[in-house]
Amino acid sequence: MLLGLDVSHYDEQVDWARAAAAGAGFAIAKLSQGDYYRDNRCASHLAGALAAGLRTGVYHWVDPECNPKKQAAFFCQCAAGLKFHFICLDVEQHAPWPLKRRGEASGRAKPASYSPRVISESARDLAALLAENPGLPLVIYTRVSFIVEYARPMLDWLPSYPIWLAQYPLLPAPQGKLTWENLSQVYPRVAAPLLPQGCPAWTFWQWSGDRLRLPGMSSAVDLNFFNGDRKDMDTFLGIRRRGSNGTRSREGKRLA
Repeated sequence: MLLGLDVSHYDEQVDWARAAAAGAGFAIAKLSQGDYYRDNRCASHLAGALAAGLRTGVYHWVDPECNPKKQAAFFCQCAAGLKFHFICLDVEQHAPWPLKRRGEASGRAKPASYSPRVISESARDLAALLAENPGLPLVIYTRVSFIVEYARPMLDWLPSYPIWLAQYPLLPAPQGKLTWENLSQVYPRVAAPLLPQGCPAWTFWQWSGDRLRLPGMSSAVDLNFFNGDRKDMDTFLGIRRRGSNGTRSREGKRLA
């Protein structure tokens, strides 16, 4: 089981070398959201993680209000020139986003949720567009409770993709100082995430969300597992040559 981190602009400082030395094998950085927001720390997070020898992915927050083709084009625009190994789509939004955009007042949002069909079709269509990129695995991030409550139609197509599940076991407070070196002793893996109906396996598991603060991190960090070891991850990513960093440059081609 391979440990990894996911980060965004909230995580101002990350000691990637320290994390890698303690056994972290991958990092996933937020790149974009909808067709209107680009994470301004993604490039530096990717550069730091790659320099430390970690495999890297980027994630895009799916906004059901935004046209999937426009989201795909915006993702490609934001990704131009960056190096990473895989793409994730974050599917967890069920109501209009209060972020200021398109001249709307900050904090303004419609009270109603999107329909399950709209949420599902938005994510499905965007996934189909981004999956056209050869050599870059596409992973869907979501949680079982979200699907059950807001997006049951996702179960019709979700089993076709590798999944990254958010599911947080009850974590006791650490006794003493939590470090990278004692992390696996304080929080040993004792379970696996519950799978969505029809999905045969999980690929990534976000098991700690914004809760644990570790040395070298300016904020509490999201911790994840990859369902396998380093060799398994390289196989999943299509990296075959020993010693190659395996990174792929995403040129930001506009998708049809």
